[in-house]
Amino acid sequence: MIIDSGTVITRLPPTVYKGVKAEFLKQFSGYPFKQGVSILDTCFDLSAYEEVNIPTVKMQFEGGGEMEVDVTGVLFIVKSDASQVCLALASLQYDDEIGIIGNYQQKNTRVIYDIKQSQVGFAKETCSF
Repeated sequence: MIIDSGTVITRLPPTVYKGVKAEFLKQFSGYPFKQGVSILDTCFDLSAYEEVNIPTVKMQFEGGGEMEVDVTGVLFIVKSDASQVCLALASLQYDDEIGIIGNYQQKNTRVIYDIKQSQVGFAKETCSF
């Protein structure tokens, strides 16, 4: 995986994305499906809801590292009134492509780069002003 603050939406290899999408749809099944927007193909019509329960999304890495995506980085708001939202993840075209963690999923997360140890760490942090 590449961590790229210049890429907005996280892109996952198709096999990984399909698994994440299937689990998300299972956990978010009470909400009506809506046609996709651009690269986002898992969208919902929330116009009839005042509150929604957003599933937790965690990324797990080799070596046991884990990054929990902040709730604000799980759904992309398509309409300003939040009546239409999409799962804020997208599929790459091929399984051998390298995944990218975009800035939308890095919200409220401190990314720690340990160059000497060749490690990356994640910590929750409130980044709003």
